Amino acid sequence: AFWKMREPGADAGLIRDSYRAMRKRLHEQMREDGLERQEVVQRARMIIGERMEYEPELRTMFNGVAYIIQRAAEAVYTPAGQKQIKENIAYYMRNAHDLRACFEGLGHQVFGGENAPYVWLKIPEGMTSWQYFDHLLERYNIVGTPGSGFGACGEGYFRLTGFGSRENTALAIERLKKGGK
Repeated sequence: AFWKMREPGADAGLIRDSYRAMRKRLHEQMREDGLERQEVVQRARMIIGERMEYEPELRTMFNGVAYIIQRAAEAVYTPAGQKQIKENIAYYMRNAHDLRACFEGLGHQVFGGENAPYVWLKIPEGMTSWQYFDHLLERYNIVGTPGSGFGACGEGYFRLTGFGSRENTALAIERLKKGGK
């Protein structure tokens, strides 16, 4: 698409459609191949960096942060941007608060969920963090992060996040309350 844009009389709509189709196919292929977006981004940056050494004209494509991104970053500091940020934080912190209250009510020792939207649980004795992961998934259809994913000291703990939708958080809490521990 970049090279087509440089041609005289280039059709901007055709270029845009071509780019979108290419991007859609790339995302489909990533899913089919089981690749994570971040992994693909890192590989692309490496390849592009290597190509820029040999094709200097590519540097004009990557000469800084895009204008629209600069304007979005600037908007964060406006009164409206600050209001939206506070609303987003409050939304996710409410989820974390409700998760914390639910697990406390079920008798778990709970940490966090007060200053960050992550809730940590001390898992029941006799279970590993991965066994607790399986328990929540199979019994309640709830997914979190086993503490062992954070290293050896994380074993024995489990992390949940408030970064879900309000509806999904409420559904998870409802399932937990119906089923007990």
